[in-house]
Order: sequence, then structure tokens, then C-alpha cells
Amino acid sequence: MSLIINGTVKGKSFEDKQISAKEVLELFGLKERFKRLDKTLRFDVVERKTKRSNGQIQHPERVAIMCITQATVDGDSFELIYYKTRVRKDSKGGKTYYDMNPRKVYIEGGSLPINTDQDLDLAVFLYLHSQNETSPVRIPSTRANFKLHDGAAQAENIFRENSIIFQITNSILKDDVNALRLKAQGLRLGNFANKDEMTVRSALLERFNKAKAEGKISKFIEDFNNPASMFTGIILEAVARGIITTKPDKGQYIYVWGANTKEKGSVVCRVLKGETPIEYLIKYAQNNYEYFMKTLEKEILNDQKRHGLESADEEIEGLAQALSASSFGKTDPLEGSSAHKVDMKTLVEAAVHYGVIEYSRRDNAIFNLKGDEYAGDALFQATQKDWKTEYANWLEETANNEAAKKLKSQVNLAVNRGSGAGKKELNLMKTEE
Repeated sequence: MSLIINGTVKGKSFEDKQISAKEVLELFGLKERFKRLDKTLRFDVVERKTKRSNGQIQHPERVAIMCITQATVDGDSFELIYYKTRVRKDSKGGKTYYDMNPRKVYIEGGSLPINTDQDLDLAVFLYLHSQNETSPVRIPSTRANFKLHDGAAQAENIFRENSIIFQITNSILKDDVNALRLKAQGLRLGNFANKDEMTVRSALLERFNKAKAEGKISKFIEDFNNPASMFTGIILEAVARGIITTKPDKGQYIYVWGANTKEKGSVVCRVLKGETPIEYLIKYAQNNYEYFMKTLEKEILNDQKRHGLESADEEIEGLAQALSASSFGKTDPLEGSSAHKVDMKTLVEAAVHYGVIEYSRRDNAIFNLKGDEYAGDALFQATQKDWKTEYANWLEETANNEAAKKLKSQVNLAVNRGSGAGKKELNLMKTEE
């Protein structure tokens, strides 16, 4: 036997216990699973960039794997040691110490084949190793340096990836250019308002090919297909075309509807102190999705008609349908995917900004200042240092939807009352009738 185990597994404790590979598989309930693997296991180096790869993904020439590994399973921590020879070195406090060799196992030339009939101990050790990307007991935070080669799974993954690559490439080359223009804006590839078709498609293809080269294709596909990217593009397009613009107002950064819109000059939103203006506008628009879409569908459509952009009518209609079918607009902002939740930190900051709530040092509590029904109520106990964050986190919890909706309603009233005569300011957050 060439394996030693220390620690606890499934309630059993081990200390310098010599153990066979078959016993290890039995201990972890992996016996049947291991049987289904090939007689010769092949461990491949994990692909990653090297200093000499010029940005291309390559196999490192050599990977060294320590002959000791640790893992935690169901709260039990253990270590497994592989060796070929061990020589008694010393004894202290009733414990015997050994020199064990080898200290490391090397994968040369990208892969290491192991015949399980000849060295089952090493095969099982590497199968369970924490640096093995496919290990059934791997700690996710541990850097993976190698993985078990699975021919069938690899072929299936390659086929699936190539199919997705074909679909995305086909979309970039053939989809309506106006939809792609908005996606390119939403992916932050630049300002594509009034850009020609070839510029838009080329920019998306260039970013797609860069993602493939960097091994980030999954992230690109996720962002490309995410309705949030399209919606972000709509907001950026509106700003680029002057449908939404900015103006100074007592040292505050505010967005207003542009000169050619029906809402000309009306305040869209006031940017809270410390926020990046364009990012705040996008977040603000997401929290008021239905209002923005209703207004911008018409304004962007009219603007595209003025500029003679192709397929404008069909594109806006298709865009509205695509976004309506997404999670935007269909669910309460406080429910559903976390990606589309109202930002409670922004809501709390707005509540402070508009004098809806304040923190009392004497009482270590947040008090309501607005509303005939709620004025003077203590809302939440919190520490002075992090009271805004603590309150925002509490509001994020599903159980506190009603508290969040109540606060939104009060902020909306405060915003509209303070926006000035003749100025209809967009509500910070939608509230139910």
C-alpha cells in the first residue's frame, strides 16, 4: 500500500493510517463510480495562459503535483498522502516521523496516463487530489492544475461549444442591425448611434473573437443573450442621441428629457452624491423599467426614422417583445432574479437624501420622518458606523418586501414634492396602486 490517510471521514478518525486505494474508494462511496472509468486514466494539464503564449491559451509544459492533498467533505477534514518509499526518520512524543518519496508527481508534455492495474494507488490519489479540476472532493477555492480526461464528455462539450459559436456568429452576421447596435452599446463596445451596419457587426465579431482567444466565450455569450445588455444599450443610445441629456442644477448632476422629446426638460433623475452618473442612470432606469420602455420605444423609434435607419419599426416592435418576454417588466423588482432586484442601498441613500429617514445616535435606531401614518416610527435597530448598509441588507431579505415597498412609496412622494413647480419627476421606484 502506498497511501496514508489522516483526519476524519464520515465519522471515522485516522492518524497515519496506511490504506489501500480500494479502501479509499469504499470510504468515499466512489467504488462504483470509479469502476465506470477507463482502465487507463489520463490526467491532462488545465489550459491557461503562459508568459510566452502571447495571449493564447496553451498547456504549461510541466506541472508539479504535491504528494499530499487536503479536502473537506460534509464538514470532515482529511489529508491523503501518496508515496513509493518511506524511511523511518525520528520519534518524538510517541509519534514516528518518516522521509517519504517522491515529494511530487510531474505531468510532462500536457498529460499523464496511468494504468490502474499497475498503479491504482497513484490513480486514486490523483483522482481525489484537490488540484484535480474534476475531483469529486475538490475544494472549489483551490487552484486546479490538472483534470481527468473524459473522451466522451470532451467530445460532447466541443460539439456543444461549436454549436453555440455558430449560433452567435450567425446572429452577429444576420440579425437586425438595430438590435445589434443596442447590444453593442449595452456590452460597452463604444458609441454606435448612427454608425453603419458594417461597423456594428465588425465590433461585435472582434469582441467575440477576443473572448474566444482569452477563454471567456461563456461570459460573452451570457452577456450577449442577456436582456439586461439590450436594455443598457437602449439607455446609452438614448443618451448618445440626446433623448436623455444632462443639465446643472445647484451643483447636482441631473438627467432631463431632451429638447426633441414630448417630456422636454422634465427631470429624469437626480444623481446621488458619490455615484457615477451614467451607471446611476442605468440602475435607475432598470428600477423604473416599464416607464422608460414606454417612453423610449417611441422616442428612439422616432429618432431612428429621422436618421433613416433601416428596419426601425420592426426593430422597436421586436425589441419590445423580447424585453417583455424577459424577466424585466414581468416581475416585481423586489422578487425574482437577484440581477434585476431594486438596489436597496440606492433606496436607503435616496431616503436619507430626501429626508425620509434619519439615524438617532441616542437610540441606535433609524426613524421615519415623513408621512402622517408613519412619522416618528422607529424602523430598525442598527450600529452607527454601518447603519445604512445594515438597513439596506435587511430590506434585501424577501421577508421584508412590505417594508421596502413602504419606504419606496415615501421616497416617491418626497421626490415629487421636491421637484419644483411644473416639473414632473420620474418616481424613484414603481409602487403598486
